[in-house]
Amino acid sequence: MNLNINHKVGALAASAILVIGLLTFSVHREFVRLNEAGEAVIKVFQSLQHHANADMMHDALRGDVMSALHAAQLRDTAAITLIAKENAEHIEIIQAELKENQSLVSAGPVLTALEECKPALTAYVESSRTMVGLAGKDLATAEATLPAFTKAFGQLEDALGKVSELIESEALKMRDEASLEARRFRQILFGAAAVAVFLIILIGVLVARSIPRPFMAIISNLTQTAETNAGASRHVTSASQNLAKGASEQAASLEEISATVEELSSMTGRNADHALAGKSAANSARSAAEAGAEEVTRMQASMSAIQQSSQEIAQIIKTIDEIAFQTNILALNAAVEAARAGEAGAGFAVVADEVRSLAQRSALASRETAEKIAAASERSAQGVQISDSVARGLTQIVEKIREVDGMVAEVATASREQSSGLQQIRDAIFGMDKMTQSNAATAEETASAAAELSGQSDELKNATARLSLLVGGRAAKA
Repeated sequence: MNLNINHKVGALAASAILVIGLLTFSVHREFVRLNEAGEAVIKVFQSLQHHANADMMHDALRGDVMSALHAAQLRDTAAITLIAKENAEHIEIIQAELKENQSLVSAGPVLTALEECKPALTAYVESSRTMVGLAGKDLATAEATLPAFTKAFGQLEDALGKVSELIESEALKMRDEASLEARRFRQILFGAAAVAVFLIILIGVLVARSIPRPFMAIISNLTQTAETNAGASRHVTSASQNLAKGASEQAASLEEISATVEELSSMTGRNADHALAGKSAANSARSAAEAGAEEVTRMQASMSAIQQSSQEIAQIIKTIDEIAFQTNILALNAAVEAARAGEAGAGFAVVADEVRSLAQRSALASRETAEKIAAASERSAQGVQISDSVARGLTQIVEKIREVDGMVAEVATASREQSSGLQQIRDAIFGMDKMTQSNAATAEETASAAAELSGQSDELKNATARLSLLVGGRAAKA
């Protein structure tokens, strides 16, 4: 891995910080364990103190009972009352001390022994409370109950003695563990310090030995780079001169292309204007065709109305013909009846004959009118068909004109887009022309800079020689 001096010094510092951190972590961990062991010892000794207080209250309860019996023998009621109050206080203290022990002790055997003490403690406390109560009321019964109280006292004393022995054993064990943790803490502290010092010295030596070697490699690379730069600068000078010449020729070609594109853009703009004019004319034609189609539609509606009126008139003529036929039949019947009547019906026969003649003329006129109306209705139907055909033709014309209008609009849009594209091409060519001219100037400047780079390469070789002499005590080989 290639590292500079800053990285190597940083690695040394990071290594030192890491070692110190590990040392601190180890020391802290051991210190915590030592502190925990000390706290455990403190808790055990506090438990011993509480147990001693409980043992004292155990004896105090027996003293309360004896004092109550003595006061009862003396018939001192006030003393018995005071003793009963002190007995209640002693009972509360012994119970509190043993309960506090249960919260302090964590060893299993001690907790088991404390649990075993509870029945004996309960029996002893109740017995002492009973004895003090009986002393003020019935001395004989109290004296008779004294052996049972003494037995309860002995049982509780044995249980408390067992707890005391277990707590003392746990205290000795905690003390030994604390001493062991203290010795381990000192060993880890001294060992970690020795390892840290060794690692720091080792890392320092390795970094100190590795610093000159990369310097010499860098100096060699710098020397080769300087020689390469000198040759490359000469090539760059020649290439820059050729580039300047080619850029000048390219600029002239771009000017000709720009003029051609300018002319093409002007022609495209005129085409766009013509397309817009054609689009306007197509819109006018479409509007006229649509208006004509609307007129033909109205004419078609009128022809349909005429045809419907002809049909209604034909129906009326048919009704008149039927009336004439019925009138003719009535005239015939009237003539028959007049013939039967003889001379009396002669005048009626004349009238019937005239009515018959009128009915025949009416039938003839209705038939002629019906024929003419039928002919007119037929011609109206033909007119409706012709108007339908004309309407369909105008509809097709309108659709075609709309298609032409859409095509002209697309042509106009394409012409505008083409004109815009040519404008962008012209702008791009102008930009290329400017860039080409700028490149020609830059090429000339590059040729000058390459010449200057050649001189700087010589200076770089001299500098690497001095750096090699400074680092390794000898000049770098060319």
